Amino acid sequence: TSRSLLCAGCQQSYAVGDAGAQPIVHVWLLASKTYGHLVDRMLETLAAAGDAAHVHIRWADDMRDASQGEWDFARTVFGFNLRKLLVLHEAHLESLRHLPSSATAP
Repeated sequence: TSRSLLCAGCQQSYAVGDAGAQPIVHVWLLASKTYGHLVDRMLETLAAAGDAAHVHIRWADDMRDASQGEWDFARTVFGFNLRKLLVLHEAHLESLRHLPSSATAP
């Protein structure tokens, strides 16, 4: 990834593994630049496994500097949990979009 070009709110999607196959799994991440190397490593591991996967990454600002002590609960904890909820909601909507038509029929 090019973390130097990323900003909070940016979105990236990667198809890894067998490019011609339907993805067997969709992975959804909320990450910050600090975790960029971990994201790179995960993408490399998934690609090496060879199975088709689709990785959706939503980039956010770092929530806090872990060396600085406690969270600012009024601001950062609420914001972090809201971001997690939005990524979860997006993943759920995307999964509904890919259901077979018989599964979505009343």
